[in-house]
Amino acid sequence: MIEAHWNDSITQRQYAYLSASGLVDPQLISDGLAIQPDRVFKLGDPIPNKHSSKTVRRRKSHWRLDSQLADTEPLDEHVNALLRRVTPHKDRLLDLQEHFQFEIVCVCTGGNFSFSTTLEMQRLATACGITFWFDIYPDTGPHEEIMELRDQLNAALSALERSTSDV
Repeated sequence: MIEAHWNDSITQRQYAYLSASGLVDPQLISDGLAIQPDRVFKLGDPIPNKHSSKTVRRRKSHWRLDSQLADTEPLDEHVNALLRRVTPHKDRLLDLQEHFQFEIVCVCTGGNFSFSTTLEMQRLATACGITFWFDIYPDTGPHEEIMELRDQLNAALSALERSTSDV
């Protein structure tokens, strides 16, 4: 069994997903692995931005496969679920590295966190050409509150702008 270590009495949310990014059509990954992604976008696709009317385009294609586990499950179970899904496609993953960078993104929010990869986990991921990326957000409360207030302010400004243009 592959194990991770964290203080789950403090951690509020943890999950992992497989991410692939590159400059070509991500459909190559779906076709090559015979797995449909949970999220995908192509190089040049517009990035939605409710705070600006300026169109910004994606600089890379992206393909994402979620673990399908709840964010209350231990992080090692998320990583293991992903590795179980993709390791049967090891040769194809290695072929696709000509066009894409593959990484397992581990995300933890809302508490103290530590994660250690075992040799088995490292070997499985490395054999498939997959690296690890860690996104750790110790306290997301103020950030989420600021984003919510920004949305409220933008909505109020838009309503005010509409009401003054009707006059």
